[in-house]
Amino acid sequence: MDRKSGGIVEPTKDADADAFAKLFRDAYRKCFASAFTAPLTETESHRLSVEIAESTGLEIGWKSLKNYSAFLLGRAGRVENPSVATLDTLARYVAGAPRTDEARRRANERHYPYWFRYRDALRDERPAPAGETVDEAPRERRSTTEVASDDRPTPAPRLARRTVIALGTVAFAALLALVVVTLRRHEARAESFTDDFDDVSAAALAARGWSVHSVDSVYWSRRAEKPGYLTLFTLEGDNWPQPGREPVIRNLLVRPLSSDCFDVDVRITSFFPRQNWQQAGLLLLEDTTLTGRSARLSIGYNDFSGGFPQTREVIVQAITSLGLGTGKPEEFVHQRLFVVDSAIEPLVRQNLESSALRIEKRGAHLRLLYSAGLLQNGAFKEVGRTDFDFRPTSVALFAVKGFVSQSEVVPVHVDAFRQAEVACSR
Repeated sequence: MDRKSGGIVEPTKDADADAFAKLFRDAYRKCFASAFTAPLTETESHRLSVEIAESTGLEIGWKSLKNYSAFLLGRAGRVENPSVATLDTLARYVAGAPRTDEARRRANERHYPYWFRYRDALRDERPAPAGETVDEAPRERRSTTEVASDDRPTPAPRLARRTVIALGTVAFAALLALVVVTLRRHEARAESFTDDFDDVSAAALAARGWSVHSVDSVYWSRRAEKPGYLTLFTLEGDNWPQPGREPVIRNLLVRPLSSDCFDVDVRITSFFPRQNWQQAGLLLLEDTTLTGRSARLSIGYNDFSGGFPQTREVIVQAITSLGLGTGKPEEFVHQRLFVVDSAIEPLVRQNLESSALRIEKRGAHLRLLYSAGLLQNGAFKEVGRTDFDFRPTSVALFAVKGFVSQSEVVPVHVDAFRQAEVACSR
């Protein structure tokens, strides 16, 4: 603390830095319901950014949040100095303040009251620094004669201390039991997750652990056009390495993985790919920049075979990639589901009314399955297995048409997604 000549105490930059650190931890706890102990991942940064925007009406970029988290935990090479406006936005989020926007804040609250209120409250809670005195009312003292003449019994300090210790032990045990129960409930929730996509608003998706990457705002705004479903579109892009093109998948919907052994599956309604390379499915990623190792399973269309005549077919395809700049991917599943002919196209469409894909991962071992037909409860069938040594951090839902502009953009209605952690010994 710095003291002006007039005796007024002013907060130092260190005090502001301490308040920022505490504020960020409070924001993290509000969003993730856990203590801030590790830098934000990209997925977590997106989620916190969306949560703040939905709650306050104001924005803090996900990259900034990620950088702040690394800096506060000593993992960054540079100093982060968030603006007062950013600090006020964080404080608004923590306080649950009414929504606003930048124009209204500039007009009515340019003094950034939430940040300064938060900072000053912390300052008032701190004990006086060494060397400063705090005036106290003089304590009344009883003379020795008064003590000697007092005929009330002298309290038993040891018994009182034992009672306090016993009560403290009981309280601590109860608190510990509550923490254990809470953690077990949290772990149980983390072991299995199902999303029926009844609500695909940004806030609802973020609350359920999803984040969207490489947003195409035109088509992402249409994600709720079929009630009860998440609608993606086969937009131009791919994570298949291609010379001269950066890998990109528009409106990639990502959810974090926390285990090396899990099952993930997705159920899709009325997706009938008819042109190269329309496809949709599941993608396991080491990182969401699409530059690391990945494995994907999709339903798609194919009629290309190096210029030779090729049957038009709907296929289940699975590929693994070692990442950008590491050579060609490996297509280890290419299973024909249906031959597409004008005479039988209605029948093919009918059999694609309800399709599903499933990836089972046990350490380095992958098992791939699919289901297709009229009924949602159709049985899964195995299409392939492989060993691929990687540990994905995310699972994603995607729809693409490759880097081709001539194929049309078609909708993919996602009915449900399921994610379940399992024991690696299974």
